[in-house]
Amino acid sequence: VWAWAVHCRVAWSCCSGGVGRRLQTFDLPRTISLAVALPFAQERGRLRTMFTRGQFATIAAATVTTLLLEINKAMPTPYMDEVFHVGQTQRYCRGEFWEWDPKITTFPGLYLIGSAVGVLADALQIGPQGSICSVAALRTVTVLLAVACVPVFFATAKLAVPSRTETQALLIAALCCLLPTHFFFAFLYYTDVASTLATMGAYAASLQGRHALSAVAAAAAIAVRQTNAVWVAFMVGAGVLRDAGVARGGVEVEARALLAWLRAPRNWSLLARNWGAHAALLAVFAGFLVANGGVAVGDRAHHAPALHVVQLCYAAAFASLAAGAALAPEAARVARHAASRPGLAAAACVACGAAVAATTRAHPFLLADNRHYMFYVWRRLIAPAPLLWVPAYALALGSLWTGLGRANGALWRLGLLLSTALVLVPSPLVEPRYFTVPTLLVLLHGPAPGTKAGVAGAAAFAALNIATLLVMAHRPFIWGDGTVARFMW
Repeated sequence: VWAWAVHCRVAWSCCSGGVGRRLQTFDLPRTISLAVALPFAQERGRLRTMFTRGQFATIAAATVTTLLLEINKAMPTPYMDEVFHVGQTQRYCRGEFWEWDPKITTFPGLYLIGSAVGVLADALQIGPQGSICSVAALRTVTVLLAVACVPVFFATAKLAVPSRTETQALLIAALCCLLPTHFFFAFLYYTDVASTLATMGAYAASLQGRHALSAVAAAAAIAVRQTNAVWVAFMVGAGVLRDAGVARGGVEVEARALLAWLRAPRNWSLLARNWGAHAALLAVFAGFLVANGGVAVGDRAHHAPALHVVQLCYAAAFASLAAGAALAPEAARVARHAASRPGLAAAACVACGAAVAATTRAHPFLLADNRHYMFYVWRRLIAPAPLLWVPAYALALGSLWTGLGRANGALWRLGLLLSTALVLVPSPLVEPRYFTVPTLLVLLHGPAPGTKAGVAGAAAFAALNIATLLVMAHRPFIWGDGTVARFMW
């Protein structure tokens, strides 16, 4: 009730202040569009604030609260993978730490977080008795974790490219927060948001030079999702490049500068001090891989690794679309450059075409599960003519490479490409949520969008998020086995 009241009151006050007409009745889509668009307006070429950040934060909080209440009302029981995650967390809440669901493939980091919050809430007598580890309560935990991502994204946007203005950093942080594969899963008890917060928190701390905090967050990231070890290695590599002061100058020039810096013995003590904890963490994880015989801790039959190079093409296309507000001019430049250098363009298309022809595969889960949007993307767009999209993949990869090159060296970009490959190429299943972290890094390190383009991109993300969440909540259908099914990413 409070959320709805605040939502109506703030929307009314914004409109009655001279921007637009008064809202005669509560209109959720219109109010959400106000929350995205009204903070920014052009006046003599400069960005000005239409109302206070407190009011904007209130609208955002009320919107998120309203959506969470709507999801919980429509979906009071666990859905899809929540069945495993909620069930395991509830076991931990009961103190059954040695009980483990063999269908779970990840480390228990999320369940430790959820049960710890539940125990704390119980000790503080927050919420009705018996509700501390309910489905609704655990979804609230992921919403709170998503809220914690906001300052992390803003800080990283400023630290990644120090020359950015506060307005640019705010727009980039908004795009990161509203990225559909991130925002959507804030309302479900999945590992995604906790994984993103820990990973990006570790990265932000490393950019700040707070290496001990970064190592702790990195350990939490791996505890939530094993593949985050790759991103820990990436942040170490990026940190070494920063410590060495390697300037942008092409792969060969940067490699020579890095090797020259590494030859000085005194520099190794600096590396040990800054990155020793991260290296130890990665060594422990490597030991786990050897002892476990793989990454997954359960259900290995459905998560066996496979060579899936075309995942890089899918990820590039997704990241380019997500960063379209800033990358559109870069894509136009790459297209013009390709026209003047047809040999290079042909080589890029041949490489992408080889990846498509040799490694395009459809996991049984993808073919059988029409609850995911990727099922329809695959069936209607990709599967009929996989090679048709090769030029688009090549353009996306080229745009990302040149766009990221404006503020990042060639070795940094190669590190991002290699890390993305290590995470995605062994995975036989195509899921857009697996593209979240590399896409966030593209948004945070790529060119900043213009004000109008950034606001338009954030508004488009918000509209898509509202649509997909409401479709999940209010447009269920009956699956083949008679159960209720819902559309989701």
